[in-house]
Amino acid sequence: MSCSDFAHRLCTVDAKLSDATVSLLILPNALFPCCSIIVTTVQYLSSALHKNFTETDFDFKVWNSYFSLAVLFINQPSLQLEIIMSAKRKKILDKYGDMRVMMAYELFSMWQNLGEHKIHFIPGMIGPFLGVTLVPQPEVRNIMIPIFHDMMDWEQRKNGNFKQVGRRLVVLGLPPPPLAVNLKLIRMARRRSRGNELCLGRLESC
Repeated sequence: MSCSDFAHRLCTVDAKLSDATVSLLILPNALFPCCSIIVTTVQYLSSALHKNFTETDFDFKVWNSYFSLAVLFINQPSLQLEIIMSAKRKKILDKYGDMRVMMAYELFSMWQNLGEHKIHFIPGMIGPFLGVTLVPQPEVRNIMIPIFHDMMDWEQRKNGNFKQVGRRLVVLGLPPPPLAVNLKLIRMARRRSRGNELCLGRLESC
């Protein structure tokens, strides 16, 4: 199996999603530990993906599967903590944090790493990313909105306009994020990317 096929299989969860959901319903105590493992795995996968499937070795299938995985993870009903009683929600947040936010930061960081390949995901990822902004978590929304500004910029470069992205943003009435939010997210994404590369390097040296 090629490295590309392995990464694609690792990222693709759609086929097994229903089985996994059933298993977690049977064993509810396993839900959040399993989700935490997924987040950690994706963090290591992000470094490998950026290292091996960008630049000349860019693989659309692998990157598309990665983004689809992140979107599915953030949107899964079991992680929508707002519907959980406040006492239980506090325990979950104290132990695991808000894993939707963690995954959103990974998604944002990887989007920044795409460089000129971002254009391959316009307009295909506009809808899925917009779906993430509808998650009832303000920080997730703030993380995702700058991506649409970036999409508009890349569509403008390619087509001379940003009609595809612009129409969808207008329909949902998404507000433009403050410049400070954009700069803060970009700095955090860069630090996170460097940290992941260091972790991957330590693993490879073992």
